[in-house]
Amino acid sequence: MPAGYQKITTKINRCRQFSATEYQQNRWLICRLVHPLKYYKMKISLYLIAVVCLLAIPGLAQKAATPSVPADAKAAFEKAYPGATKVKWSREKEDFEVDFLLASKEMAAVYTGNGVLKETEEAIAVKNLPQPVLAYIKQHYSKAVIKEAAKVTKTDGTINFEAEVNHTDLIFDTNGNFIREEKDAD
Repeated sequence: MPAGYQKITTKINRCRQFSATEYQQNRWLICRLVHPLKYYKMKISLYLIAVVCLLAIPGLAQKAATPSVPADAKAAFEKAYPGATKVKWSREKEDFEVDFLLASKEMAAVYTGNGVLKETEEAIAVKNLPQPVLAYIKQHYSKAVIKEAAKVTKTDGTINFEAEVNHTDLIFDTNGNFIREEKDAD
């Protein structure tokens, strides 16, 4: 134990033996001796808390793991879109969705775990949506802004249009008739 610490401890113990009157008279001595010790203990505690927080932050900041995509789905995608870039896989219910760029176009494809293509999605400009789609959105979502628009092609050749409004995907058929709405997973 350092000599200075021993001297302070002795003075504190002497202060503890004061009567109430002596305590009032020597309050300045007690404050000078006791409070610095409390201050340093608090300071050390705060440093320890800061160190623990700094060590914990990188673990909390890591992204969620990419889903393990079945080899069949990956192989089918690579065969269908050999020039794709910025490929990012995600889980869509029981299927797997892959977002990618192909010839500077944003696209997506949905595959089953067995590698069977279910649909493809191609981003389009909002102005390229059919007129009935724009009219429906203006009527039912008057103050909303269309965030994204896409042309969805099913494997049977059926074409749908998708418009994202208020974190909800609105699905329309080829003629622009409303089919359903789906909460956006993003």
